[in-house]
Amino acid sequence: IEVAPTAVASKEVIKHTFKEGFYEALFGTGPATFTYQWLKERPLGLNDTNFWNVRFNQGFSGVLTQISNIGMFGLIAILLLLVNVVLVGLAAFFLVRKKALNSDEENLFAGSLCSLVFIFFCWFSYPFVFTLNVLLFVFLAAVMVYYSEAKKKKMFSQLGLSAETGDDGQSEGIKSVNEKI
Repeated sequence: IEVAPTAVASKEVIKHTFKEGFYEALFGTGPATFTYQWLKERPLGLNDTNFWNVRFNQGFSGVLTQISNIGMFGLIAILLLLVNVVLVGLAAFFLVRKKALNSDEENLFAGSLCSLVFIFFCWFSYPFVFTLNVLLFVFLAAVMVYYSEAKKKKMFSQLGLSAETGDDGQSEGIKSVNEKI
């Protein structure tokens, strides 16, 4: 059985953490300190239950845990990452629609993007686990690679060059430019 604090209790821990001082509000209390914050600020009604002596090391979700650990700057960094991924995903989607990638790459890109969105959803609704964090960054890297490939192929096609690589790993389009020079 998995037991975790409620979202309301996790938010109360965050609220009390931010009230501790200016530094804690901006930078948080440090990595892996949710347990200490929980012990200081846990709801008093919990003492009447069977969980009165349970030390929770995470809040309701990964993001709610991390906000008390990394503060407002960390929250802003997470939000900037989310916005960046959404913008890159939309840009890559429009590049894919213009056939900058072949069908296999399109399928891999779509699968990576959907997996990334799902893992971000899990980030907000489930406590952190190592596997989710690894998969988050694997799919984040995959989306970025496919985006850069689509962008590179689109740029080469606009110049009338090919972006396919030859046996030596150098782009055929660059080879043709080098040969002309």
